[in-house]
Amino acid sequence: MPNHYQSASWASPTNNLITLTTYRYFDRQKLGDILSKIVFCQQIHGDRVIQVSHELTGRPRADAMITDQANLGLAILTADCVPVFIHDQKRSIIGIAHAGWRGTIAHIASKTLLKMGKNFGTLPLDCQAHFGPSIQKCCYQVSEHLADRFVDNFGESVRINRKFLDLPTANKIQLQRQGMSNKAISMATDCTACCPELFYSYRSESTDGRMISLIALRAT
Repeated sequence: MPNHYQSASWASPTNNLITLTTYRYFDRQKLGDILSKIVFCQQIHGDRVIQVSHELTGRPRADAMITDQANLGLAILTADCVPVFIHDQKRSIIGIAHAGWRGTIAHIASKTLLKMGKNFGTLPLDCQAHFGPSIQKCCYQVSEHLADRFVDNFGESVRINRKFLDLPTANKIQLQRQGMSNKAISMATDCTACCPELFYSYRSESTDGRMISLIALRAT
């Protein structure tokens, strides 16, 4: 059984990007040989995006982080929610977002991209994005009221058979609306709820376990 899921196929041609989603085992010591610091936020299922640096202490309340600093790992925890990785290749800026249904309907993905633009001058056309493993439309059944809210925000394409939602596509639509091209956004097709042997899933297991998704810039 693999203990990690690598999502590096979209990485920069300069190979200065580290991305991964780990399962049940996190070799922090090994990553520590590469990264001088790994930052977690206190996730609150909201839309707050913060800029972080090596000087950060504690775990700030937020669901997305951005940085321009190398050897600084930005990490989030998920167990069905969508981990959103964004990389501005031109300016060497990175962002990561935790997008559950609350964060998605609050447009956390697009707000992360906009924060990168506000703080660092990032342009959407200079970015690539990848969504790590999450619950997929085959398993994500919700109330009809919530499904209607998603349709109001993102269009009918995110709803399947009245009560099933396509959470990754809702986040993709956000980034496209900000100007990112379709070919610059890739999405893992693995369903966390369908594959308990590979991933933690709150929906299928009601587990307290979480996966760690991490993005970092290597020093050049």
